[in-house]
Amino acid sequence: MEESLDHAPVLSRFPQTEWDEDAGALVVKPEDALEVCEWLRDDPDYGLDYLSNVTGVDYLETEKKERRENPDGTKEMVKTTIPARMEVVYHLYSMSGKRGPLVLKQLLKWITIKLLSLFYSKLPLYKSIDFEYCSHVLKTIPYYFEHECRQYQ
Repeated sequence: MEESLDHAPVLSRFPQTEWDEDAGALVVKPEDALEVCEWLRDDPDYGLDYLSNVTGVDYLETEKKERRENPDGTKEMVKTTIPARMEVVYHLYSMSGKRGPLVLKQLLKWITIKLLSLFYSKLPLYKSIDFEYCSHVLKTIPYYFEHECRQYQ
C-alpha cells in the first residue's frame, strides 16, 4: 500500500499547514492537529482511517554552515544554530481505499504539559493505535522538555 497521496488539497484547506519536501510530510501545528486529522479521516478523497505509527523524534541543538555571497561579491561561511526540538510523527493510511501513507508531523518547542492534552484528544480518532504504547511515547515528551528547560535555566 504505497499509493502516493496528493498533499495539495490539505495545504489549500489548511493554509497554516506546510509541506516538508525533504521529509515528505505535512507539518501541522499542535493546536491544528486534531482538526487536520479529523478532516483527513472524514474526507472521501482521503479516508485516512488507520493510524499505523506515532513516534517522538528528539533532535539535539546543531549548527548549520552555509556559504553565502555578500552584496559586494565576497563569499563567507555563516553558522546558524538550529535549536533542540521534538517532533511527533504520524503515519496515516486508508484501509478502505488501500492508500497511504500520508506522513504528518508536529514540530514542538519548549511546551507545557497542558498542550499535550491535544495529542491525547486525537487518540480516539484511530482505533488502530494501542493506547498504552501511545501514552508511553507521549508521556516521555513532558519529561524531555522539563529536563531540557532545567538544563538551560
